[in-house]
Amino acid sequence: MRQQNKFIWGGLQAIHNLRKISIKKYLVVSRTIAKVFSTKY
Repeated sequence: MRQQNKFIWGGLQAIHNLRKISIKKYLVVSRTIAKVFSTKY
């Protein structure tokens, strides 16, 4: 159980770090997706 929690926590931290690094990229991607969706629907 302890090992699993450690693994989950590590994953969460990795995701958080990725978000911090590529927040601009994420915004650009989400904007592009929004544009695509607005043109499709």
